Amino acid sequence: MGVQQWVARLAGPGDQTGLLVATAGAAGTFEPSLVPRSLQDQAIVTGIGTSLSYLLTVATQDSIEALAAAAVGWGAGRDDPARQRRAALVADLAAIPLGIAVHRALTRRSDEAMLRGITRQIAWRTAVTGFGGTVFTLSRAGMAAADRAVGAGGRLAAVPLGAPICGGVADKASFL
Repeated sequence: MGVQQWVARLAGPGDQTGLLVATAGAAGTFEPSLVPRSLQDQAIVTGIGTSLSYLLTVATQDSIEALAAAAVGWGAGRDDPARQRRAALVADLAAIPLGIAVHRALTRRSDEAMLRGITRQIAWRTAVTGFGGTVFTLSRAGMAAADRAVGAGGRLAAVPLGAPICGGVADKASFL
């Protein structure tokens, strides 16, 4: 697989949102714990944490995108990519407060059932993914506008933004 095919594969919203959220959350793996970590232990913790975050975020973002595509498919304009992107943005924006509300409604209890904890985790992941998807979608729209403004012929808009964006988001979005 050449570099261009690899970049094209990573250009999708699910993969880019996964990169954004996983990279932004990687800093949290360096927080002190109860047991000191060797360099090798830290590498394992960071690798597992970011990989899991990426995987769960991609799956959640793909689910949000599928729901948005289904919603567009139920109405007119199902073959309009711009309409599908707008529907996905609306779905991402709706996922943020919905996920936060469910997460807060299901506060931790000492004797809670596992299903309650899993539901709380899914709600939190949905909110974080909605936030990451929104940041990615708005950044992609900004890059497309910049591409048109400078006449780059699509080269600027084709740059994968997931990992670079997280540098600006990571400090402000510690909940990722």
